[in-house]
Amino acid sequence: MFAPKLFHSQAQPPPSHRGLRKPLWWLGILLVFLGTGCALIQPPGTPNDNEQGLINCSSQRDCLPGQNCIAELCTAEANNDTQAVSVQLIPPNNHNFKSEEKLSINKQQWVGVTPKQLNGKVLRAWTAYTISGKIYAMEPVVNKPNETEESKVPARIRFIGINAIPGLQLTWEVSTDPRPSLTAPYQHNLSPGEYIMEVWPQDASRPPHRSKVVMDNETLSKTPFMKLDLELPAKRDYPKVTGQLLPPDYKGEDLPSLRLQVMNANDEPLSKIVETNSKGEFSILMTVGGVPHHLRIYQRDTNGTHPQVDIPFEHEALKKEETIELGKLTIGISAANVRIEGTVQARQQDGGYPIPDTSVRILGELDVGQYKSKPLKGSYLRILRTDSNGRYSISLPQGKYNFEAIPPGTSDRSRAYIVPTQSYFHADRKVDLELSPKRRIVGKICEKGQEGSCSATLSNAQIQALWRSPLPQTQSQFKTVQATAIPVTPFRTQLSRTDGTYEIALDPGYYDFVYVPPTDSGLARLIRSQVKVDNDSSQPYIQFDAILPQAKHVVGQVLGPDGLPLPNTTVELYSHSNNTAQLLGRAITNSQGFYSIPYNTSLLSQSKP
Repeated sequence: MFAPKLFHSQAQPPPSHRGLRKPLWWLGILLVFLGTGCALIQPPGTPNDNEQGLINCSSQRDCLPGQNCIAELCTAEANNDTQAVSVQLIPPNNHNFKSEEKLSINKQQWVGVTPKQLNGKVLRAWTAYTISGKIYAMEPVVNKPNETEESKVPARIRFIGINAIPGLQLTWEVSTDPRPSLTAPYQHNLSPGEYIMEVWPQDASRPPHRSKVVMDNETLSKTPFMKLDLELPAKRDYPKVTGQLLPPDYKGEDLPSLRLQVMNANDEPLSKIVETNSKGEFSILMTVGGVPHHLRIYQRDTNGTHPQVDIPFEHEALKKEETIELGKLTIGISAANVRIEGTVQARQQDGGYPIPDTSVRILGELDVGQYKSKPLKGSYLRILRTDSNGRYSISLPQGKYNFEAIPPGTSDRSRAYIVPTQSYFHADRKVDLELSPKRRIVGKICEKGQEGSCSATLSNAQIQALWRSPLPQTQSQFKTVQATAIPVTPFRTQLSRTDGTYEIALDPGYYDFVYVPPTDSGLARLIRSQVKVDNDSSQPYIQFDAILPQAKHVVGQVLGPDGLPLPNTTVELYSHSNNTAQLLGRAITNSQGFYSIPYNTSLLSQSKP
């Protein structure tokens, strides 16, 4: 028997309140022996005539893929795969539990298990226990500075699961209730496990707060709720940083406000965003215990003229009532502007026609002064669209600029990252942007035959193209794009035709290609990682064929916290390596909670916990 735990850092069987169960052949025998009126597990759903995997069978057709009909019982086939995988369980909405007690369940994960451990076993879903409490601070009483009183702090609260499947973060969010009569202004249901609790006060000056919360199953099984009151520091107790941002030629005039925020080494905020006053002065309250790394000055907006700047600000863990004075910081850009204009158009060999409604993103790097005798660089972003003639025009401070052109979705042109031969702009200049056609990807989807060749083509197979990174020659420009949080179209999908062929148009870059077979085909999905889509327009297309193998299966049953089958529940199987998870397959449980997930064994070879 294994101790229940929501997440596993080591490979071990999935949890349940009673540990893992053995294959369910004994349940079928008992059901037959006791009669239908005394079934040990009563399925909440009503089986239909065509439903598979309902324990008893008269032929193989009555069982799920991955089961065999032996002695009139559906029994799981042997599975000896021991590579690490993970499971995600997505329960149905508003499931009607048969138990008299009020139960609820959340999305759940088991990390670092193996197909061998999962196969033929039961996944027992955790109940979601209630966590409630208040967020408050002991603030000085008005006109009585030596006395304090409790003051509720309205806030938004996020619970983030620790040790989740890479890229599949478990997050729940709740806000405090402002009604003064409530003794517990926030309440939420969480499964047992470990969480980071993030508190974001509504008060614009209060910094965020982070702490670790452990929902222990053994304790909660005795008292099915957890009270957690959180006391935040009084405002006067928060550490703060003060300073003044000034242009190089400041003569006492009023200054436009700038937005600032303190960040740690992981680029997580240790403060709210505050604004400088008309004299460039600022005072920022910071998280107690946080370790500052840099002070970020935000670009005001995409039409502003001040770049985003990170000023080094390394300090030990912040203490209560600590004040850090940075003094006067000279942050400025060249007052001289240059005008950049041009046309976005197709290549001359394609007709050179203009491309209207194209998003032009100008990415800059500017000198913005010095800090502690070291030069400071600022990153800069402006976004504009071409007119009906494909033209754009903009006035910018002198600096170094690269360009990104993103045509409208209906265009056959590819997005482009463009670095001018002379990337530093110290005078007006015309920059025309030429766009190449998207790359045509063609191929054929087949079923794998005995000799490994194509035995039959597959229609209605899904082709997914997930964008991963740009080509090497554009990598440096794209880092700037990433830093400014510009989204890239991450996902393209297409279905194969009746003859198994497909065609999809993509921007150059590196992609993960996922080939998903039709439902109930008995085949497994195929994943090709980091496939290069080049920009060699001398070739009319790139051909990627896919031969899908027969699937292996993980079969099992999902029970709810009341011990009864959980129907209509999605069960997903993931492999993962290098902090990246890949979906191997998914299934939906039947009326008795049974599922069968098809997967490709070759995709397990690189999987690591």
